Amino acid sequence: MLGTLAFTRVGADTSYRYFAVAPFVVGLGIGSTIMPSMAAAFQTVSRPETPRGTSALTVVQRVAGAIGTALLAINLQRAIAANVPDFQAGSRA
Repeated sequence: MLGTLAFTRVGADTSYRYFAVAPFVVGLGIGSTIMPSMAAAFQTVSRPETPRGTSALTVVQRVAGAIGTALLAINLQRAIAANVPDFQAGSRA
């Protein structure tokens, strides 16, 4: 969460080092939380049901990732439209 919050402080004079460290922190956080949660999920599944559990978990991750990306893109477009004068989404000047 700290790595993601770091992107709220980005400005025109933000250094490239800042853009390298913030995603690194995000990756550390994701790596530190995904594996324990997946291990906990697989611990509740019996051994013969593991292949089905793996497939279900993969589908949930991919669908949630796609929905999350779409929602983020919509929010970003709305924020740009609200804060950039004369912004017209999807049109070229």
